[in-house]
Amino acid sequence: MNARCFLFLCLFFPFFVFPLFAQDEEGEGEAAEWIYPVSPVLEIIKRQEIIWRPDWPLEAVPDSFTLPEGALSLSLELPGGAIRLEKDAEGRLTAFPLLREGVLLQAVLQSPSGAEMPSFTLGGDEGWVYEYRQAFGGYAVSREESLYYVLLSGAGDRPTETWYDRYGNPYGFYAFPKTLAAGELRIRGIEGSYGGEAPSDPETEAPVESSAEHGGETEVREYYDFDGRANITRVVSAGGEFSALYGRDNRLRYWNMQSGSRDDLFRQDLSLQWDEQGLMIRILGENIDLRYEYELNEREAWVLRHVFSVNPAYRAFFPSLPLETARRIRYGTEE
Repeated sequence: MNARCFLFLCLFFPFFVFPLFAQDEEGEGEAAEWIYPVSPVLEIIKRQEIIWRPDWPLEAVPDSFTLPEGALSLSLELPGGAIRLEKDAEGRLTAFPLLREGVLLQAVLQSPSGAEMPSFTLGGDEGWVYEYRQAFGGYAVSREESLYYVLLSGAGDRPTETWYDRYGNPYGFYAFPKTLAAGELRIRGIEGSYGGEAPSDPETEAPVESSAEHGGETEVREYYDFDGRANITRVVSAGGEFSALYGRDNRLRYWNMQSGSRDDLFRQDLSLQWDEQGLMIRILGENIDLRYEYELNEREAWVLRHVFSVNPAYRAFFPSLPLETARRIRYGTEE
């Protein structure tokens, strides 16, 4: 569930606790047609870093996936499941979170550490498998009965990738404009579309159901802005417009959400407060007031965060039931 849904629960259902997190897609038919491009995943693997975005859900605020010093893995546990960030003994990423339409998605590398063209999975045990095929210099992307082939091309400030179904019919196309951020070229947007009318099986001339069950193209337009430290300060997508402002200490100070729907109630200007230890202790907006308390481990890293929402009603404030977010941390000295 995305941040706007979380805010809705805080504002209008203060005495109930609902699942705030979904790792997999809502419907199998819809999931079978959705595809995630390869290039943004490869950029994360190449740079060995994940960057928080202001369109991430509220339960995954900026400090959620910051590995404490000496840690090799971190698992963020929420009511609907867990997303993790992991590194191997050499300090290279082996698992990390991605965002898909407001939902966190798990990526896991399947290749040896340092592979130039790594294979990986997205979405857990029943998710998509992205396997690099040296024979044709591209990726085979599969899930259950679905199979696509992806060719990467272009370089410099606008690489592209083209998706084909199992019969070689074009299925999708993505372009990735880039920009300089902190002195390096980074992807600043995703432009493309996928789907369309189902082609025919070249042998039987019968429609192929697995190619495009919904019969229409889905356009993808998503753009990012960066500050001088390569933080993402603005995201514009089909979900709306989201922006962030960082302080001199590089901590998020202000967070703005503007939903793409005119009828959506979740248009928020939020300010974040941090204590001297670097722990986020409050998120405050016009109609929301979230307070945070922590339990720390022996290395002073937080392992349990209690969230208390205070909701305005009848010109008074009523505290709701607390929500909890747990982090399991494994350090390099542990077996």
